[in-house]
Amino acid sequence: MRIWHLIGLMAISGCATSANYASGLQKWVGEPEQMLYQEWGAPSNVFYISPNRKVVTFTHTGANGTSNPYGNEVNYEVINSGYETDTGYPYYCSTSFTITNGFVTDYTFSGDDCVSR
Repeated sequence: MRIWHLIGLMAISGCATSANYASGLQKWVGEPEQMLYQEWGAPSNVFYISPNRKVVTFTHTGANGTSNPYGNEVNYEVINSGYETDTGYPYYCSTSFTITNGFVTDYTFSGDDCVSR
């Protein structure tokens, strides 16, 4: 019973962190594409949907010690997933923005390091 309580608390805290990240991204909707690049830099990937619409993606990775979004949480090795590197388990965040006619119209993100900083 205790393990389910712990998992529930971890899920709730993860949602709050993702909500904060999403809130920060929502501010970009309606902004010019060039302002996005000034703040985020060059995208990792650009996918053209049509001549006036594209999706730009920014991806960053880190490892325990350099980008640890869950530093204050208990770390149970048995639930870690992914591959292990010399510096620990990697974290990543992939954030995509839809650009229509030069303006941000939508966003999405995935990964375990998508936290507001």
